[in-house]
Amino acid sequence: MLASLPPKLNLPPNVKSALIETRVDGKILPRETRNKKCGTGYYKVGIELEVQEEDKTIRIESWTVENGMHVLNFECLVTIEGKLIRGRVNCFALGMQLLDQDYLDELFSEMKNQEWDSVATA
Repeated sequence: MLASLPPKLNLPPNVKSALIETRVDGKILPRETRNKKCGTGYYKVGIELEVQEEDKTIRIESWTVENGMHVLNFECLVTIEGKLIRGRVNCFALGMQLLDQDYLDELFSEMKNQEWDSVATA
């Protein structure tokens, strides 16, 4: 099903969803803290990926910490082959901006070396 995307993301071919938890100082930030104050410290960006089988697309969201808030970093919808359908990225002081394919490819390159916290397969 996901013939070309797993090499970009280091995931098995039958993946349904995958998650890298957002962390601050090594501790997982609960989902309940999204869009709320969560404190400051060394943070690691979280990534959530879900395969939408009905239309053969993949929804990807990323969460980060900015000024002590657990906020959306980027969100996008891509084809199984990794081509951008639509997306936006949080440029913080500049607000949300359209995400383009070059930026998405850069994100895929960074995600390839990530260790996923959980992966659900079909």
